[in-house]
Amino acid sequence: MILSIILSSVVMTACDNSKSIFSNVDAPKKIATEDEVHPSQSPSAVADSQNVNGKHYTTTLRSFTMQYNSIMMETGGVDYLYNENWQTKGNVQKDVNGVEYQLYYYDEEIFTITVSVEVESGMIMNVGCGTTMNTFVNLDNEESPNSDRILHSAAVMAAAAAGFGQNSIDVLQDIFYRTTFGEVDELWYEGNVFSLTTKNDKSNSENDTMLLRVFPITDELKNEWKIQSYEEYISINK
Repeated sequence: MILSIILSSVVMTACDNSKSIFSNVDAPKKIATEDEVHPSQSPSAVADSQNVNGKHYTTTLRSFTMQYNSIMMETGGVDYLYNENWQTKGNVQKDVNGVEYQLYYYDEEIFTITVSVEVESGMIMNVGCGTTMNTFVNLDNEESPNSDRILHSAAVMAAAAAGFGQNSIDVLQDIFYRTTFGEVDELWYEGNVFSLTTKNDKSNSENDTMLLRVFPITDELKNEWKIQSYEEYISINK
């Protein structure tokens, strides 16, 4: 499954607010509550960069894969990654600041993981978990939607890249849930932007796509973009 939206999205913020297809999907079985103790993020998980966001994660594709699998196992998931199955998409590209990056993708059964890696540093700029909207809601089997599994995998992906432990999964899953089903497409949490990007396929609605993505940014960009924090959002939307 190679999704056009995933392969063209690198560091842009969310767009297209169409979420009507999600209306029949329930909340995840386990989500965070506003009084839950915040998980700790490794202080060395993010470093300054010359890229457009001013930050990158301090993990390589290989170490990300190992950490993703470790957290997936610890949290009872079933979607594991194998180093040999990563594929590159296209040639090396440059962001608007001239930083070169390579896009990698990994096709799973019901979603695709994408990773943008800086060429010079070898560090990850951002990661995404994408699928078709119909796969997410699993219209062919309304008794068993795929949303729980995909949101869990997206949370594991974010934890592995951003330096959170397995105790963070409920919180990170809740953030992605709220960007998917709430009134916002992106939220800021602990220096990271969590976003939903969607794209409609006018020729075939079954190919409408969605991408859950996380990437680090500077405080200056957070203020410039006026991104609402997760803590502020849940205090208003209890």
